[in-house]
Amino acid sequence: MTPATNRIFISYAREDQAFAKRVHALLTNSGFNPWLDIHDILPGERWEVCIREALADAAFVLICLSPRSVDKRGFLQKEIRAALDCVEGYLDSDVYLIPVMLEFCVVPPALRDFQFVDCREDDWQAKLTRAIRAGFERRS
Repeated sequence: MTPATNRIFISYAREDQAFAKRVHALLTNSGFNPWLDIHDILPGERWEVCIREALADAAFVLICLSPRSVDKRGFLQKEIRAALDCVEGYLDSDVYLIPVMLEFCVVPPALRDFQFVDCREDDWQAKLTRAIRAGFERRS
């Protein structure tokens, strides 16, 4: 599976929007091309279609984990399932899906095989950007 873009899709619970914006700013300032619904879906566009297309085209998917996101029903769960479907097209050594733990929570069983970035650690930003850079390098 080859993504059509070098975009980094950020999946989050609406209650964690402030943190998702921080991740978006970090990635933008690090020279990456993040995709965040509140920045990239235009008024009048069909948001569900935009999200599906952005997920399908993403080079990476970040899943923001918190007590609010892991227990939430709705579109976030669809995003997680779509990312898990896409990861099947990658090599086991590829970096594609990156769980980002905002605060302590029980990691959903489907994501437990993926090493997560723990945002409670001081160096989480460096770890996240290093993982993305390594992911791009491994695919080139």
